Amino acid sequence: MNPEQQIYPNAQQQQQMMMQSQVQIQQGGQNFVMAPQQQAPPPQQTMQQQNVNAMNSAPSQINPQALPVRAYLDQTVVPLLLDGMSELVKVRPDNPVEWLAAYLLRNNPQGPTPPQQQQGP
Repeated sequence: MNPEQQIYPNAQQQQQMMMQSQVQIQQGGQNFVMAPQQQAPPPQQTMQQQNVNAMNSAPSQINPQALPVRAYLDQTVVPLLLDGMSELVKVRPDNPVEWLAAYLLRNNPQGPTPPQQQQGP
């Protein structure tokens, strides 16, 4: 009787054992357990891609006014503010507050707001 027959007395048991998640090999009187080869998991999105996807889908799913303060700011202002501040340190203008304000208005994802008419006295 060969070693394979000793481990698996009948063909059905052998087939069942081969289909399980681990394979046992007997060599030189020693038993070895080998895991079958597995495929690598699919590549994951980068954190930046996940944030962009969350920002794009969040406004349509959740009412921003119902969010806590931190979540509201994280979803509506912080991404644009961080981009603006990154550009600010590259440009280093004389008046950084005015430059940042102009940047935020220029890159507002909601678009420009129509000017409000002033009501007279």
